[in-house]
Amino acid sequence: MVGVKLMYDKAKNAVGFRFLKQKEDGMIGLKRLGKDSAYINAKAFLGMYDIEYKKFSNRYLPKEVNSGDKKILVIELKETMK
Repeated sequence: MVGVKLMYDKAKNAVGFRFLKQKEDGMIGLKRLGKDSAYINAKAFLGMYDIEYKKFSNRYLPKEVNSGDKKILVIELKETMK
């Protein structure tokens, strides 16, 4: 995988991730943390949708959802008590 396409549903306060094997416009590149691990820098995405990082920072378990002929992973953001 070379990157991820992020989507945001404001009504559901949910973020969708579609992992990509080839480069596409609008994708965010993956940064490798070894052989089996990677991360993304999503600050620009959060800013674009006015999502407050501190308000929703947490670990989330994504759900796999069918989107047409593709599968995406979705996390529903929940406010953290800080």
